Amino acid sequence: MKKQRLLVVTPARNEAHQIKGAIESVLSQTLRPWRYYLVSDGSDDGTDEIMRSYANKYDFIYYLRREKPTEEMLRVERVTPGQIGSLNYALDDVGSQAWDYLAVLDADIELPSNWYEKLVHEFNDNPNLGLAGGFLKSILPDGAQAPGGFMNPDAVGGPVQMFRRQCFEQIGGLKTYGHADCVAVIQAREKCWGVRSLPQLVGIHHVPFDGYAPTIRYKVPALYNLGQMDYVMYVPFWFVLIQSTVRCFSRPWLVAGVARFSGYLSAVLTRPERTPPQESWWGRQKMYVETITRKLSRMAKIVLQRNSH
Repeated sequence: MKKQRLLVVTPARNEAHQIKGAIESVLSQTLRPWRYYLVSDGSDDGTDEIMRSYANKYDFIYYLRREKPTEEMLRVERVTPGQIGSLNYALDDVGSQAWDYLAVLDADIELPSNWYEKLVHEFNDNPNLGLAGGFLKSILPDGAQAPGGFMNPDAVGGPVQMFRRQCFEQIGGLKTYGHADCVAVIQAREKCWGVRSLPQLVGIHHVPFDGYAPTIRYKVPALYNLGQMDYVMYVPFWFVLIQSTVRCFSRPWLVAGVARFSGYLSAVLTRPERTPPQESWWGRQKMYVETITRKLSRMAKIVLQRNSH
């Protein structure tokens, strides 16, 4: 059996304060990647220097710099286009060389040392598995655990998505607009690939107070911006309404949902530049209906399990 090639890519913009944790967690892996790309998305805070120092020290680590296009900086949704653009920049550098698996690793993630070994083993045991990952718990700067995180065995969070090459190519790669990870999960299933996160693998997602701490000061601006992004990315109105209503029942109570819906309405009125839709109108409706259906199914399973005890 030929040796399988694992390609790992960490896109980063101004992550000098925490990217070392992600890199060190890759260095500690029991199964090291064939190549590990560190791609700076136009950073100006010292991220490049850190990346370059690791690339100079380890033969399997490659450093690239992508100059961020001006038009990206002017968009409401700036993060995802930069991340996917950086990922594609690394794939262009790989060129026609063969690889078997592609793993995305965000710069604010730390993995347990057996992460990639376990996932490759899972792929080998299940030839139908196309997209895999593990759970992530969100940790605030003060060490407290933030609400949420990625804890769904039937999906894979964007910061740690790992693809079988055939699956990645069949779905046309990751899309350069928000919710790209959710779209990848749906498209992989549409192509009849299995999607799974391993509960026994739990990584750490280092998150800022801004947007994650459940307080008005930090949560409201982030949710308002999320509502604006919903408009930019052609998220259906009915889906935004449902999501905003559900948010009303999470901290900060009521205000969270109002903030997201207000952001959406403000974008409707101001009409910022929108991301060209990648699917037809019906295709988008279908995608978000499937998202809601899976969430309801997962909630029903949790309720049934609790009642059974």
